[in-house]
Amino acid sequence: MTVKVKVKDLSIIYDNGDGVRDVNLDIYENEILTLLGPSGCGKTTILRAIGGFNKVTQGSILIDDQEITNLEPEDRPTGMVFQGYNLWPHMSVYDNLAFGLKLRKVKKVEIKEKIKNVLDLVKLPGIEKKYPAQLSGGQQQRVAIARSILLEPAVLLLDEPFSALDAKIRQEMRLELKRIQQDLNLTVVFVTHDQEEAMSISDRIVVMDKGHISQLGTPNEIYDNPQSQYVASFIGAMNFLPTETGQTMAIRLEDVLVGPASMYEQKAEVEAIMLVGHYAILSLKTQNNQHLQSYVTRTESAKYLEGDAISYQIAKYQMYDKKEALQ
Repeated sequence: MTVKVKVKDLSIIYDNGDGVRDVNLDIYENEILTLLGPSGCGKTTILRAIGGFNKVTQGSILIDDQEITNLEPEDRPTGMVFQGYNLWPHMSVYDNLAFGLKLRKVKKVEIKEKIKNVLDLVKLPGIEKKYPAQLSGGQQQRVAIARSILLEPAVLLLDEPFSALDAKIRQEMRLELKRIQQDLNLTVVFVTHDQEEAMSISDRIVVMDKGHISQLGTPNEIYDNPQSQYVASFIGAMNFLPTETGQTMAIRLEDVLVGPASMYEQKAEVEAIMLVGHYAILSLKTQNNQHLQSYVTRTESAKYLEGDAISYQIAKYQMYDKKEALQ
């Protein structure tokens, strides 16, 4: 795989001591790499450093083997899409899109053709004369993405671009971004705190914690084999049970198999049944007073009532030592 962006020994330290330290990261050509983590973990700090909006304390950033660490944002081969769209409200969609091309001295005829093509690409044909206030949030974000890709960046940077949208529009925008990225063979660096979003669109995910990379891998690798309890707790729903050895047992909800009281050796009582769309979550109280949750189908959940005695089996689990459990 061709490395498009190389982040080497990167440190960005703020006056209060926060930031990121000694980050090394290779971002491949034509992939969507997502920086995932809670607020303050350093994900946006890295993204803004690649875009030139954060001053680097130490280390270097290369795009296509070219050093860009000290270049101004406008001199970098990157395009940035922010959470708040950043469209000029007094300009039409056409003028918002044309602005960067005009600065590059692109001919009017070519600008018109490029804008028509990019609006077709983001499925917003014919809105050139509208103003941002006349568009929905999802439409505004599509225009913001269109504006960035019009400048043909080597790397597209997106900072929580869908977080202000409602759930249904967010899901649609994820699909649209994936389609656009594949159509144009873009290299995308995406920042989010939403694990579902990261799992759904990413080729690889970087899980961040307190300025460091906790794990880097494909969505399947991170979901199936989290290298730490922190990663396990951040990606997907998980049961955590203390053991007699002082370790912590981590079990995915789908790996807690349930059945009638006589089916499995381990016994429990149904504490609660929560319907969640097409499936349900059973909350269980085990014989030794521990609490477990299990995913079941809606059809299966109808077999149980709160207080019922059932049995269960753990199909798969991971163990984390005591030191890791306290982190």
